[in-house]
Amino acid sequence: MAGSVACLTLLFRSMRAVMGAGLSSCGSGGPYVVANPCPKGVGWMLPISIWVGLGFLALAAVAAHRLGRASIAWLAWPALFLSLGANFWQFGLDPVGADGPDWGWIVCAVLFTIMGGGPLLLVLAGRGSASGWTPSSSAPRAASRAAAAGARIRAEATPPPFRPTPGAGDDLVGSLERLASLHREGAIDDDEYADAKRRLLEGR
Repeated sequence: MAGSVACLTLLFRSMRAVMGAGLSSCGSGGPYVVANPCPKGVGWMLPISIWVGLGFLALAAVAAHRLGRASIAWLAWPALFLSLGANFWQFGLDPVGADGPDWGWIVCAVLFTIMGGGPLLLVLAGRGSASGWTPSSSAPRAASRAAAAGARIRAEATPPPFRPTPGAGDDLVGSLERLASLHREGAIDDDEYADAKRRLLEGR
């Protein structure tokens, strides 16, 4: 996410460099003489910031999925359009080298504000669950599932004596594995883990 933010900042600053020079468009490179040369470095920084930023976002989304966490990569959408929309608003209302507002840029500012702010407002209003993130993240649900599983293990391990039945060896191994997993996840503490393990082993 830090890499994505850096690329978005680079894109934002490159756009400001062009608009701050009083240009509506610019170019660089090629076999012809460019009428409006871009500010130094903008010609390569713009495409680099876009494609590398998308790559960082993909990495962040994959990492969040592998860690079982809610991804915030979707925030790049409102961040992109709202930040670039801010440039349109500033230079549309007070364009360089002009006495009045530039209505073409103001129209772009309105569109970018709607495109960036609309999804953000939907999520904040609690109607954006399809985005993959809501104020109630998946972490509390995972904790409650782990706690419920821990309660089942404790219930299985508590009533003594444990009398093996046919195939009970497999059940014991499975119960020990689930017990160890819950202990690693923090669903049960050290004392509960030791007590449940002792009961299972004594029952065997």
